Amino acid sequence: LIATSSEATPFPVPVRLDAARESPPAVEPPEFVGRVFGSFVHRLLELADLADPESVRRISPGLAPSFPLAKEAVARAEAQAEAALSLPIMREAALATQVFREVPISYIDDGRLLEGVCDLAFEDEKGWVVVDYKTEAIREDQILAQAAHHAAQLRRYARGLALAAGTHQSRRFVLFTSLGRQVAV
Repeated sequence: LIATSSEATPFPVPVRLDAARESPPAVEPPEFVGRVFGSFVHRLLELADLADPESVRRISPGLAPSFPLAKEAVARAEAQAEAALSLPIMREAALATQVFREVPISYIDDGRLLEGVCDLAFEDEKGWVVVDYKTEAIREDQILAQAAHHAAQLRRYARGLALAAGTHQSRRFVLFTSLGRQVAV
């Protein structure tokens, strides 16, 4: 979604980097997961049927060869995606009238062009909902601190969505796939 403005800036600023200016520090995960694993989980969640967590197992064999992961990592990614699709916020998304996955968001803010990709945005009777998937292998006791770290990024996605859709109502959630948990931010 792109919000228009009469201002122009020559260089886009990634939303994640802009958000880092005001975010508390990230927690140190006990285990490094890696970008390839995270990309695979994101792709599974992008293409899976939101109403059918088991659809992950049907699409994974066609996607897995494109991601250099061991069989154990593929199985772990499948399990995390299935668990994510079983969370309440994802069940809400399955019932939504408008759903956007991996949607580009760009807008001008304070003279800067902010750009990012929102993992999931959907509209329900309460307004817009923004969900960001995080695949970091954090511990349960780190979840609130890590959600706080990501909150500014979700605020920026919600702002871009509000500008493009002409509304200001939104709810924001970080979905931690490693823990199968959603946190409102």
